[in-house]
Amino acid sequence: MSKRNQEWFESGRKARFKATLEAARNHTAVILPESSYNATAHSFWRQGWNSISLAEMREYLDTQLGRKPAPVSQDHPLTAIKQRLGSR
Repeated sequence: MSKRNQEWFESGRKARFKATLEAARNHTAVILPESSYNATAHSFWRQGWNSISLAEMREYLDTQLGRKPAPVSQDHPLTAIKQRLGSR
């Protein structure tokens, strides 16, 4: 990936974090902004926007909004698997 395309990718990620934080603060929906009329730039920007996982977004919002992450319930299916593998 070229340096410029990497910059578009990172720009898309930053825009997603910013838009989601603003939406969370204002209790509104996240709106996908138009990024560029250049098809290649827009493609890399969208890939960056879409590359953010739900876990990344939750961690970012928890940090920015001063929330404590919710503990995983002991009834959660993954809890039993973690315990069998020796993880806490």
